[in-house]
Amino acid sequence: MLEKCAVIKCGAPELPGRSGPPEGLDDRTPFFLSIHNDYPHKRLADAVGAWAVAFGQDRYPPRLVMVGDVSPEARARYRHLVPGSPRSRLVFLGQVRDRAHVRWLYEHALASISTSELETFGMTLLEAGAVGCPLMVTDLAAHLEVAGDRARFVPVGGLKELAESMEEMRDDPPPRDPWQWPVSWDDSASQLATVMERIA
Repeated sequence: MLEKCAVIKCGAPELPGRSGPPEGLDDRTPFFLSIHNDYPHKRLADAVGAWAVAFGQDRYPPRLVMVGDVSPEARARYRHLVPGSPRSRLVFLGQVRDRAHVRWLYEHALASISTSELETFGMTLLEAGAVGCPLMVTDLAAHLEVAGDRARFVPVGGLKELAESMEEMRDDPPPRDPWQWPVSWDDSASQLATVMERIA
C-alpha cells in the first residue's frame, strides 16, 4: 500500500524591528557576512578562500564577518588561508544570540554569503531578504527555490566566481530591495495541525 505524503512549506523566522551592532563592529567599515556553523558541508573555507583571492592584496579590504560555532582550531586554520595584513580583517563573532544584532548584521553587510554544498532550506536567505541584504549563494536547488532571481549564484567550490562577485559587490553595491517569504511560522504550524487532524 502506498503511503500518502503531505508537503508543508517551511515558515520564515521574523527579525525584530530594532537593531544594534554587535560589540566590536560599526557601520564605518564595510563587510561581507557568513552566518553558518562550521559543519563540513557549509564549506566555510570557500568563503574565506574567495575573500582572500579578492582582497588579499588590499591594504584595507572589507571585513569578512563569520557568525556561528567555529572552534579556535578552525579559526586558526582559516586565518592561515589569508595572506599578510588582511588577516586581521577576518572577524569571528561566534554565536550571536541577540536577534537585534543579527538584524543589524544583515542590514549593514555588503552581502550575505552561503558556500554550502548541501541544504534542505535556505533559512539565512529569508532573513537576509527581509531587510534587503544582497545574496551570494551556491546554486543549490534549495537556494534557487527560496531566492529565485534575487541572488547571485555561484557553483559549489567556485572560488574564482565568488571572488569576482565579491569584488563587484564591493565596487558597485546592488540596491537593497527587501522581500518576504510568503509562509510564516504560523502558516507552517497550521498546515501541520491540519495534517495531524486528518490522521487522527
